[in-house]
Amino acid sequence: MGESKRVAVAREAAEETGLAGAAIGPAGWTRSVQIPWAEPPFTRRETYRWWTLAEIEAPKERFAPRRIAALLRELFANGAPPAPIDAGV
Repeated sequence: MGESKRVAVAREAAEETGLAGAAIGPAGWTRSVQIPWAEPPFTRRETYRWWTLAEIEAPKERFAPRRIAALLRELFANGAPPAPIDAGV
């Protein structure tokens, strides 16, 4: 689209949450994933919703990255890290 990353993040946040004009801070996490296309096809479930931190900490579902609950707790307690950290698998 030719938009900056900051503008794209603000647009996505507004589309996903309805919160237009949200303050966009620095990147906090990075994550790289290789998808093995030779594996059986991924089956997408049509269940999309927002999760509370309590639900993420005691999941009935699997979340990625696996340590998302710890990352969120750290973010809520201390704010964004000074430089993006690898969120892992």
